[in-house]
Amino acid sequence: NQYVAEFRFTVKDATMQSTSAATSNIISMIGGSGGSLSYDNYLVTDYLLSRQATEELQQRINVTQLYARPEADWWARFDPSQPMEKFVKYWQNMVTAHYDQVTGIAIAQVRAFTPEDALEIANSLVTLSEELVNRIANRTQNDAVRFAQREVERAEERLKAIRAKLTEYRNRVGVIDPATSVI
Repeated sequence: NQYVAEFRFTVKDATMQSTSAATSNIISMIGGSGGSLSYDNYLVTDYLLSRQATEELQQRINVTQLYARPEADWWARFDPSQPMEKFVKYWQNMVTAHYDQVTGIAIAQVRAFTPEDALEIANSLVTLSEELVNRIANRTQNDAVRFAQREVERAEERLKAIRAKLTEYRNRVGVIDPATSVI
């Protein structure tokens, strides 16, 4: 027997929540961030079938042992002595993930030999997917913060240069305060 656990998800941008529906539709039509949202959904569905996901599952829940259970028949059971490359191929036969552009929902199904294992693997995949999306979002935010910090540093350098020129001018002309000497 094999048991299936299914979960459905969609990746949404929290900043788009504040804009109106009409505005977000117009933005997505002209190639705004609506396209990147479907890209994020595709990214997560690809991740679910990837070697990276299997390695992270192996570290968290020892997934190869779950598929090597004696309850499984010898034909469907995975041999845990096999290398990770073999498990990735096996994994891609036990998990399906696809994104439906019409509904905007991604669907993932996990097959396992006990209902508890199927549920545990599915819940772990949900957690890993959330972490992936958060890493992507944090990277974008961190890049924006680094850019802003560089701009502030450049502005500070320009201000220092202007103040140095102003001080040099005051010393050369002999003016203590240019504002009072104008009056």
